[in-house]
Amino acid sequence: MRTKDVNINQMATAIMWWLSYTSAVGRNYVLSEGAIKFPLSEYLETSNIENLILEYGHPKLSRKRVDLFYQEKQKDSTTENFAFEFKYIKNGSTRTPDEKQRVFNDLMRLHYFNQDKQKGYFLICGGQNDFVSNFQRIKSTPKKVNGKLTLDTTTKDTEPDKIVAQGFYTRWFSFDNKNKDVEIDLNTLDDDYKDIYALFFSEYAEPYKTKVKTDIPKPDKIKTRLVFLSGDIEQPTKLFQPSKIGIWEVISV
Repeated sequence: MRTKDVNINQMATAIMWWLSYTSAVGRNYVLSEGAIKFPLSEYLETSNIENLILEYGHPKLSRKRVDLFYQEKQKDSTTENFAFEFKYIKNGSTRTPDEKQRVFNDLMRLHYFNQDKQKGYFLICGGQNDFVSNFQRIKSTPKKVNGKLTLDTTTKDTEPDKIVAQGFYTRWFSFDNKNKDVEIDLNTLDDDYKDIYALFFSEYAEPYKTKVKTDIPKPDKIKTRLVFLSGDIEQPTKLFQPSKIGIWEVISV
């Protein structure tokens, strides 16, 4: 029975506790990106939504899909469309160049989905330790500067008990509820990012033109906005690893 409107925070909490429960009963082997659809769909099916579709064909990209799509009736009787892309962090997957590319591709697919006044969200989750060390706080690696290996130490802990976000993904996502927005500069000359951006437009030019019949427009920037980030749970190391989840809205600037 559908009894409530969708609440992103409640949705995220439901997913987090489902993943944590699955881990606690020793079924970690089922946890993957594909598993996220089970608690997510279960939550949405009890809500006042319509046309819940997994692997929904992208309206502007031929042969491309978003992980989940649904419609929700508003108070003025209009219908609003929502899309979700999701990722599951496992065994340091988010550190690899291929996965970094896939995360960015997800953000851009949501950007093009949003252009018709629809809403797109990026959801990522995983075991708490994996989430922090392989996404929220990837420690810096030495880089060559003037022929010497130098470690970037610009990010320091000012509060020892607080996890300070740092590393690659802080250029795309905020982890701070007081400063939720991050603008992603798609014209950056930073080698860590510019090749990722160039590859997206190279690979997606044809799917866009096939669907829309025009060249793919390249924005100067897009924005992500933190919607939900679960807190950290203290847990003895010998017990199961609780889950952590973050959701960001992708906003076309």
